[in-house]
Amino acid sequence: MESRRAGVTLIYQSKDITANVSGDLTSVSYEEGFGQADIVNIALQDRDNKWLLSWKPQTGERLKMDIDVTNWQREGDNRKLKCGNFLVDELEYTAPPRTLILKGNSLPSNSNFIGTPHKRTWKNVTLKDQFLSMLPSSLTLNWQTEFNINLVYAEQSEIPDLEYISNQCVKYGLRLKVLNNRLTVFSARELDAKPPIRTFTPDMLAGYTLRHTATRTQYDACTVKYQNAAQGSEISFTYPAGGTPKKAYEVNETVYSIAEAEAVAKAALWAQNMISDTCELTLIMGDTSLYAELNIALKGFGDFDSEYGIDASTHEVSESGYTTTLSLHKVIRDEPVPQESEDIKIGDIVNFAGGLHYVASMATTPTGGTRTAGTAKVTNIAASAPHPYHLIGITSNVYGWVDASTVSKE
Repeated sequence: MESRRAGVTLIYQSKDITANVSGDLTSVSYEEGFGQADIVNIALQDRDNKWLLSWKPQTGERLKMDIDVTNWQREGDNRKLKCGNFLVDELEYTAPPRTLILKGNSLPSNSNFIGTPHKRTWKNVTLKDQFLSMLPSSLTLNWQTEFNINLVYAEQSEIPDLEYISNQCVKYGLRLKVLNNRLTVFSARELDAKPPIRTFTPDMLAGYTLRHTATRTQYDACTVKYQNAAQGSEISFTYPAGGTPKKAYEVNETVYSIAEAEAVAKAALWAQNMISDTCELTLIMGDTSLYAELNIALKGFGDFDSEYGIDASTHEVSESGYTTTLSLHKVIRDEPVPQESEDIKIGDIVNFAGGLHYVASMATTPTGGTRTAGTAKVTNIAASAPHPYHLIGITSNVYGWVDASTVSKE
């Protein structure tokens, strides 16, 4: 078998300089992941001072890098990781030994998009169209999700466009990458639903850290509440609806509809629970096929055996070889089910604590005023709805759909 090799291809200002730097290149690293710019670090030894003097690069110049492997797992296994396009952002010279470290990132050069605060408002706009309205001509939108909520009202309050878009992604459970002049948007839940592409056992890893935490995580439900002072009303939504959760998370977030509240509740619950089980893995052999948006599985790690989503990866090629390090979270696939304190079924006679009732289980506005406390019969159940129980009063005058918190068994 021919020897296994790992290397890089460098295109600088549209010119292939791979051969020019091969004698000076000591290491390169590529870091990518969600919610951050992709970054390259290129270290060049400079014994002859050429990188400081005659060949000195300039910030703002463009480069493109690929990581190439040859005969990697077997003869003929030749692969490539296309790291993408970057702008030179920082130049660092150190000595001894004389070394240039060139740092580039994937952010666009449009400072108006990245660093200039803006104030804007939107009414009745989809999230996708809102993002499109903010993009500079140098960026395209790559919308990789079926999720596209309609926003009743949205306001950008004196923050840069990219920061606002990033905040919106976090708010609605989306994951963001900026690469190759594209702003790519994924759904966190849709990514977690993907099957794993590979299974790793302990003998396949050079090192690992497995982490489990219970602080501010492992919630059964999330409630979003927003008091609209202008309208004098409160919007509230609990996800999943119904039941009595053992551990609930509450968010006070600006929303203008039940649909927005539901999306925010789902996103917040996922974000809190995804930090419960996390890990970092260093592979014995670097792998060009692993990067954020893919899932892997762990086997042979006891209670940590499960499927994990890649949040970020670092690929480094040096004189010591090629390594890949992954940061991951345990995927969340099944909808969390609230723990029922009582088994309420259709036909049961229950106690109604009094309060509001609704004409539909998903209705946002109550009808008929406050209903009196008393007994009632359960005539229908919509377990995942905001108002999961339909009651017909016996000693109470309730006749409609009510919140789970107002119902208890006799």
